Amino acid sequence: MTGFWTTDIPGYFYEDNENDGKTKVYWYQDKTIRGSSFIVEGNDGIPISAENLLLETPKNLEVIKYSNNLLLGWATIELINEDGKEFYFLTGNIATNNNLCHVTISFEYETDKEWAINIWKSTKFHN
Repeated sequence: MTGFWTTDIPGYFYEDNENDGKTKVYWYQDKTIRGSSFIVEGNDGIPISAENLLLETPKNLEVIKYSNNLLLGWATIELINEDGKEFYFLTGNIATNNNLCHVTISFEYETDKEWAINIWKSTKFHN
């Protein structure tokens, strides 16, 4: 991913940059993974907690939550119909103090939902 973030992505995925290097994109067959990271500075050097960075969660979708010792996150999965083609779209955020990683994963088959969730949950912060 970008910044201080990594994700366990299979080595056979192709890799590129989008948005002038602000977004990493990985793809293979029907699966695409994108990641962007942000450093959020608080006023007067006061850290912004992961909880405060993740306040907004979608109201109309099932939310998948994640936490470990240092990270908090939430993700949603939607079935999208775009130009007559259906695919699943995971939108996930993982945060730690002052740092946020936004991950999206698109995939064609419902049977790959668990794979997508595990890829998102493998996101780690390295400082």
